[in-house]
Amino acid sequence: KFYNLNPIPVFNEQVNIAIVYGKLVEILQGLPLDHELVFVNDGSWDNSSTILGELVTKDKNVKICFWSV
Repeated sequence: KFYNLNPIPVFNEQVNIAIVYGKLVEILQGLPLDHELVFVNDGSWDNSSTILGELVTKDKNVKICFWSV
């Protein structure tokens, strides 16, 4: 079984990314489903891209889409 979350929008959320990621993983690990977390970076100019890149390297279930403005 596979469960895919709706895209998670990110715009200058460097402070919140780790918190949201941690909460989602905590919830999803308790479910008997495979999952994917899809973050959509909406043209952030803070450190959001770097933080998302770090998540991708440590968790194969994290995907990033970059939306440039």
